[in-house]
Amino acid sequence: MKVKNYEKMIFMYIFIVFIIFMELIFCIILFNKKQYNYVLLSGVVVKDDVVILIVSKEERKMLYQNRYLYIDDYRKKFNIIEDNGVLVNDYKKGYYEILIKSKINNKYKDNDVVSISIKNKKYRLINVFKLIWDGDINDDY
Repeated sequence: MKVKNYEKMIFMYIFIVFIIFMELIFCIILFNKKQYNYVLLSGVVVKDDVVILIVSKEERKMLYQNRYLYIDDYRKKFNIIEDNGVLVNDYKKGYYEILIKSKINNKYKDNDVVSISIKNKKYRLINVFKLIWDGDINDDY
């Protein structure tokens, strides 16, 4: 009896091997790809390329750990000019006044508010899928 085209299984086997290979590549990418979590800070421009920030203790620690910040979606290097210490001593948190120097766009003049983003944590993409799967609302990656 003659075998019809739809009865040939070789195409099905090739397709199954291809799908398994693609899933394997996808899993490897999920384990290797890393994303960052960012913290948004607001600062006031004092003069050319100098910004004053009022930050909490955790945010101050992040500023000292990072070399780069993001202003208007551009990565800029910054230097901490002055750390004036505790400005307001709250119940469990202290707020610090920090002056930083970084190249800022010329559209910002004195006393303008600038939004600054700083990298906080690094996490894998597979952890995001785990978080969605579990349905947990925590911010812990």
